Order: sequence, then structure tokens, then C-alpha cells
Amino acid sequence: MAPAALRAAARVLKPDGTLRLSVPDFRLLSNMMDDLAVPTREKASLMTAVFGAHGTRERLDRVGPIANALGAFLKQAGFRAAERVPSFGLFDDLSNARRFGLGISLNIEATKERP
Repeated sequence: MAPAALRAAARVLKPDGTLRLSVPDFRLLSNMMDDLAVPTREKASLMTAVFGAHGTRERLDRVGPIANALGAFLKQAGFRAAERVPSFGLFDDLSNARRFGLGISLNIEATKERP
């Protein structure tokens, strides 16, 4: 999710094309980790949801994005009209992930600017 990856996505996407990006919602998951009502045994799995399992070097989920920062990165990369959506509704993927009754993914649809 690095800015360079977003610029690369903007480079290959046609004008007015849509990028669908789903990342863990860092703010929500951080609040869950700090919530005393969340069982201690669940804390490690929440941290894994935020930062990933890091099984390979190619994993890009080593940051904890928040909506406004992600929006700024997308704008710098050449996207406009970034909008948060509850789910992409395309198939059952992690954009639909839920923990303790809450959606834990930050799902953004961003449209590439016209040149």
C-alpha cells in the first residue's frame, strides 16, 4: 500500500477506471486492541489483522492505514473521487471481514483522474 504501489496502479489503470482497495482499518482495530471488553486471547489475532502474517517479502500490509492518510496517498498518485464503501460486493473476500460484529476493512473505491 506504499505510495509507489498506488502510483503504479494509477499508471496502468485507464482514465476514469476504478481502483478497489481493501486494507485493515487501523483505527478500528487499534481501538479493539485497547478495548478491555475484547478478550486478551483475541489481541494477537487483531494485531495480525492489522499488520499481516508477513509470510513473504511481497506482503505490502506492513503499515496501519487510516482513511484520511490513504485518501491523501491516492490523490498524490493521480486518483480522484476516493470513497469509502462498506464492501465491494463482488465476492466473499476480506473486504467483508468482521470481528465482534464490526467490519474491520477500510474499503476504498478511487477513480483515476483524466489526463
